[in-house]
Amino acid sequence: MAVVRKNTQQPMAGAFASARIRKVLGPNWTAVGAATVPGSIAVVGTDFNTSGNSVSAFRVPAGFTVTGINVTFPALDAGATLTMSIGDAALTTRLVNASTTARAGGTVTALAAGGAYYTFPVDTDILLTATAAATTPAAGTITNFYLEGFIASP
Repeated sequence: MAVVRKNTQQPMAGAFASARIRKVLGPNWTAVGAATVPGSIAVVGTDFNTSGNSVSAFRVPAGFTVTGINVTFPALDAGATLTMSIGDAALTTRLVNASTTARAGGTVTALAAGGAYYTFPVDTDILLTATAAATTPAAGTITNFYLEGFIASP
C-alpha cells in the first residue's frame, strides 16, 4: 500500500494566530453619526494644528510584518497645508510619508519605501503625525484604517 507523507500541519490558534496567517489590524469601533464604524478614529482640529502632533491609532504586536495599508481621511484642512505621516515613535514616516490626502480627503493604499515587509520588533503604537501642520484644521473621523500583514515566525 502506498504511503502519503504529510508535509503540512494545521495551524494552531494563538493570541494573534499562527505565523504567516493573514492578519488585519486597526483601531476599535467609533461612533460616526448614528452608526458605529469599525476601523475608525475620531480626530479634533487641535490634533494636527502643530507640526509633529501625533494621534495614537492602535497597537500592533511584536513580530507583526506589514504587507499593506488602507486609510480613508476626511477633509482635515481647509487651508491646504496639512501633510500626514503614519508610522511609530521610532520613525513617524515608516508606513506613509508626508501624504497630502488628508487635506481634502481621500484614501491611502500605498506604503512608503521601507514600509512593506517591515517587522515590528516589539508591541508598537501606530501613530498619525502631522508632518506639516494644518492652517485651518477640522475635526473628522478617519475610517477604514487597517494594516494588513502576518505575525512572523518565532
